[in-house]
Order: sequence, then C-alpha cells, then structure tokens
Amino acid sequence: DTMNLLKPIERATYLLSASNYATHGNIRSVFLGIQEYLIQYKNDDKFSQCIMANAIYQKSEDYLPILDESSQISSLLDPRAKLYAFKSENEINKAKDLILKLNGYLLTSTSTIASISDDIT
Repeated sequence: DTMNLLKPIERATYLLSASNYATHGNIRSVFLGIQEYLIQYKNDDKFSQCIMANAIYQKSEDYLPILDESSQISSLLDPRAKLYAFKSENEINKAKDLILKLNGYLLTSTSTIASISDDIT
C-alpha cells in the first residue's frame, strides 16, 4: 500500500522536474491534485497507510500558505491554468482581490514616481 500511496507523488515530481518552464499554475495544479489524492486515502480506515497519507496531507497543508499568494496571482493570470488551479470560489475571489490590491499599489507607485520626476525637472 505504501508504494500505491507514493506512486502519484513520484509521478508529480517527475512531471515538474521534467518541465523546462514549470509555472506557478502548473505547480499549484499538481500540488492541489496531490492533496485531493491524499484526502481519498487519509479518510479510508480500510487503507493500511491512512496514517501516512494523513501525515503527508498535513505536511502539505503547512506548505500551502507559502505557495498561496504568489501562486494564486500567477495561476489566475496564466491562460493555461486560469481557474482550474483553485479549490473554491473563495480562493478565486481572494486571487482577484490580490490582483486588485497589486494594481492599486502599482498605480500609487507610478503616480509617486511621476510626481518626483516632475519635481526634479
């Protein structure tokens, strides 16, 4: 059962390491796919490695916040990943909000730079 549990994780590792240009969208999609796979086994008391599946899943949950903000923005902007790299409508809305905040920051920064430039000339 251990080999059955780890085989898709091995395939995901090969997939991402073989890619010349793995994007955040690719990484996020694979990561979420692994989590969904692990959920099946961690909740199956008949599976002899359900404790291991749960431990791997819990560890992946620790890494998700690290991936979250930057990968949400780039996944949403990547036409290949778009919305399928998200677990829920809430995550999609969060990514949209992050983009709007970033856009607001960029607009503020641009106007500040323009103002400083005007003062210099």
